Amino acid sequence: MSKQNLSEPRVATARGAVHNSICFNLAAAHLEAARQHSAAADAHAFAAELHFEALVPEEDFDPSAHQEAVSASADAAIQTDTATESTALTGDAICNPHDAQREANDALRQAEDGEDPRDSHANAAKQHASLSAHHAQATHDFAPNSQEAQEAAAEANSAAMRAEDAVTAAKVP
Repeated sequence: MSKQNLSEPRVATARGAVHNSICFNLAAAHLEAARQHSAAADAHAFAAELHFEALVPEEDFDPSAHQEAVSASADAAIQTDTATESTALTGDAICNPHDAQREANDALRQAEDGEDPRDSHANAAKQHASLSAHHAQATHDFAPNSQEAQEAAAEANSAAMRAEDAVTAAKVP
């Protein structure tokens, strides 16, 4: 009987250690996802800004500025794919990055077709900012008051600011 009593705390301690390890790993995965979605929001905001600069009257058209903007759209689409993969690695069934991916694909298609992709980039940036905030909250849930939770919150705030930059670039005619 005493042996059972001695092993119970060990089992509880082992379970606690496993639980802590799982929580740490999930917090780290959500932190990385928050970072990736913040980077994607930044990439879409940057692309929207470049498209704003490339949209000039036809007589002032600069092919290199246009190509740089199209390239930024492609880079933003790639960053969206990376962010989507990082969300998948968290195992989070609630978080759905497909709207951001659709907007990124629309923006790239529009840029390649010579259309104005700024609205799509702004929408993608807003989606990524929302996803970054979701992952920041998940990081906090798994590791409250940790350095990781603080970093994830900072990433989400950065993503929100860059999404506003993209919205501003999309609104200017």
